[in-house]
Amino acid sequence: MTDTTSLALFVSAMATLLAVLAGLPLAWLLGRRQFPGKSPLQAVLLLPLVLPATLLGYCLVALGEHPLFSRLLGWFGLRPTLDWRMALIIAWIGALAMFIRSAQGEFARVDRRLEQAARTLGRSEWSLFWAVTLPLAWRGVAAGVCLAFCRAVGEFALTLLVARGGPATIATSAVGLLALACAGVLVVSASRLTRAVG
Repeated sequence: MTDTTSLALFVSAMATLLAVLAGLPLAWLLGRRQFPGKSPLQAVLLLPLVLPATLLGYCLVALGEHPLFSRLLGWFGLRPTLDWRMALIIAWIGALAMFIRSAQGEFARVDRRLEQAARTLGRSEWSLFWAVTLPLAWRGVAAGVCLAFCRAVGEFALTLLVARGGPATIATSAVGLLALACAGVLVVSASRLTRAVG
């Protein structure tokens, strides 16, 4: 396994983990609650699904030239260049959108009567989420994790090609093949998860 492939797996895994941590409450909020500004928030969160990774990378680099944004990046130890940390941010943005898209729909399909029954038994909202809502929505959440990792690998592969420029090398080709393999295997598995019964 090459260093580039190892880095791709590391960045993709970290991006997926961060996407789940940030996306789980957001997916629940969008799937189970109605509030002012819900549609604009959902549109912003899901916008990366229709934007290529290269555009996100160029936007971050371009914003990095602004003094205020550059200073903000400096506080987090980041630079407005396409290094692995910037690649992690780009992969996280795409993975977050993919996870929310999958998990939100499953949260919305959870039977509210079951939640209400749990409330009558004295369950708190926190306990209700972990004991009732999440187990009932596990297929969408699991599919979201798979698809988020797949998207993160693809985002990293595109970012790597843009950062290195020129023709593909063995390392970039290996990451590209990894992205294709993940896309095939994980999308099929996610499809089966969402169609599972029970």
